[in-house]
Amino acid sequence: MNFLLFHGKMESLNHFSTELSEQLRLMGHGTYIVDLCDPSSQGSFEGAFDAAICYDCIGTFTGEDIYDSKGIPVVNILMDHPMSFDYCMKSPPAKYIQLSPDEDHVKYARRFFGINNAFFTPHMASLTAPFIKRPLEERPISVLFPGSMESCNAIYRRINEKWQSEASRLLVLELLEYLLDNPQVSIERALEKCLADSGMELTDESIALLLKQSKAVDVFVRMYFRGMVLNQVVQTGLPVTVIGIGWESFWKKKPSNVTIIPGVSFSEVFSYMEDARITLNVMPWFKAGSHDRIFNTLMHYSCPLTDPSSWLLKNLEPDKECVYYSLEKPEELPGIVFKLLNDPIWQQSIVEKGRDKVMHSFTSRQIAETVLRYLAECYGVGEK
Repeated sequence: MNFLLFHGKMESLNHFSTELSEQLRLMGHGTYIVDLCDPSSQGSFEGAFDAAICYDCIGTFTGEDIYDSKGIPVVNILMDHPMSFDYCMKSPPAKYIQLSPDEDHVKYARRFFGINNAFFTPHMASLTAPFIKRPLEERPISVLFPGSMESCNAIYRRINEKWQSEASRLLVLELLEYLLDNPQVSIERALEKCLADSGMELTDESIALLLKQSKAVDVFVRMYFRGMVLNQVVQTGLPVTVIGIGWESFWKKKPSNVTIIPGVSFSEVFSYMEDARITLNVMPWFKAGSHDRIFNTLMHYSCPLTDPSSWLLKNLEPDKECVYYSLEKPEELPGIVFKLLNDPIWQQSIVEKGRDKVMHSFTSRQIAETVLRYLAECYGVGEK
């Protein structure tokens, strides 16, 4: 079979497309990647393809309805919450499959947009990067944190300025406060709780619209907990390496035990993971989902330390395949870090068992196989 994939402006999504393309090729399929930032590469739409595979709607619409006119199925793999992609879900291609890395996101797409072919598929660990296993005692980084930062004050100003209606602004600020107090709750469930508490009744269409317009709340909560979690570890005095933009202005005076490395590409982070004993993660607001940072951490022989989701707890066993901390009890995080660093045998066991689980279940090979399975089940593509 032949598949059409896409590159755009997002380097991480380009990495995923390239990774998936490579696995499909190894399985005997043909692939072609169109760079949507390069008009000269877009003539490839005229070729014969069995399906298109997109990330976060990049390539989902061609402007010429070529998918519908030729009956080509489109597989759209979302990395972010579907509330950011209502423009796609409102009018998807006729043959459309949507994959999300959070079980709640699947329910969201089906409930609010009637996407029947919406399914759960976890993130994928990359297989194309080299893997170097360094002894724990030789690793120069005690704790690594990959992830950028944005000013919560600036986000809060955007939230206040966005809402013209006083009632709507108060509801959204109540939503924000509820999420900060209840970090185990997804944004859509938190909104419905706030609506019920205020006695407001909205249609599903109105709830979906309100969530779309509340994206800044989602970003605020992510940034708030990133800062809080990182500060808990930094205050221990342990050397911490932070990869990402925006951290230079996070501290009024950067702590002496913090090293900030901005401007690192997605794939370059892997080598830093191999230098790190612990890779610290704060989940995006995926309360029933996965994240590629955790899988790639294990693939590169580092120990993941992350807040949990219901899916993660079922699929990576606590203290045996992954280590978890609670956003509701951040004060316990330093103790968990010291326990890991002081018990290299336990730490090594977690990495080995977790890596074995990822290798067998959550790499780009398994995701490619999942895409092929859904294409066959939904539209008969590839069936013999």
